Amino acid sequence: STRGERARFQDAAARLGAACYVVHVVAPDAVVRERLARRARDRTEVSDADVTVYERARAAVAPPDEVAPPRRVAHGV
Repeated sequence: STRGERARFQDAAARLGAACYVVHVVAPDAVVRERLARRARDRTEVSDADVTVYERARAAVAPPDEVAPPRRVAHGV
């Protein structure tokens, strides 16, 4: 997500009195590409996401540095 998207979500949570957490999951590029290639070979897979979608999303995403722990949870794959 982008910083603006997260800000809107956090604002909505605050208005509703709800807690808001951001889970930031990171995977090495090679792992993601291998998983996408494997999924592309699987005829039972229904997802339209491919390397092009991944690259576009990767370019648009900003790390959630503006969210301080404990509201930000990071996890690596």
